[in-house]
Amino acid sequence: MKVIGIDPAPKKGLTIFGDVKTEWENPVPINRSREFIKELKYEKDLLVCWDSPLTGPPFAVVEGNDEAQDSDYTQRPIEHFSSCKDFDFKANNCISVNPYSGLSHWTISRSLIGLPRTGPYDNSEKLPFSLISDETKKPNSGLNIVEVHPALAMWLWLHEQKDIDSWKYKGDHQVCEYFWKRLLKIEVFKEIFLNACHQESLYDDNLLDARIAYALGCLLLKDNNSVIILGNLDLGTFLLPNVKNLGERFRAFIENRDQHVSRP
Repeated sequence: MKVIGIDPAPKKGLTIFGDVKTEWENPVPINRSREFIKELKYEKDLLVCWDSPLTGPPFAVVEGNDEAQDSDYTQRPIEHFSSCKDFDFKANNCISVNPYSGLSHWTISRSLIGLPRTGPYDNSEKLPFSLISDETKKPNSGLNIVEVHPALAMWLWLHEQKDIDSWKYKGDHQVCEYFWKRLLKIEVFKEIFLNACHQESLYDDNLLDARIAYALGCLLLKDNNSVIILGNLDLGTFLLPNVKNLGERFRAFIENRDQHVSRP
């Protein structure tokens, strides 16, 4: 199965990196992005690692069987967890884990791939990719898509290294290069980029995100427990490095949340 990492942006377009051979310019201009997505549908077996929200409200709300509550239409539990210091995995302030409704590339995802679904009138029968939304649905064939958060993934891989002065890599070429070199020292990450041309200098934050997205997808297919699909259709999902205690702390967060939130 091939893997491609895609970082969509409202103005810049789709920054891509992966196994799909293409003559497209990179980034793919936003006014040609739909044509590019259509071409991906001709691949036989593909995992698209997409850096933008692919889920929205809880599944019962999407299906029209329940009413939305609290922040269902604005923030997912997976995003709340990553910004909550009480559960040990609050990302650095320079690593944005914002509520899904406020992200500008949310509308790109809706238009190009039909996700996230938000209610019962969203048509899911003709979606170009099958959504991988939890650990029980790892892909082995067909056209699949999974949500990634490259910035958060990078932070999880590197945050215990105490000598990092700044996490503000967006728009800073030197910091992008610095983090790329740091990532290449991680064994599971380095194995994916053995080809020397993949280890060349990297000065673009969008391409850094696309490469991290690609790496996460490759590790998922290796099935070596180095990554985890955190969450589900009710909670939101991120494909992330399976660092120590991440899954346990997320479950503790959900258990604590469920004690205070009830649904009919």
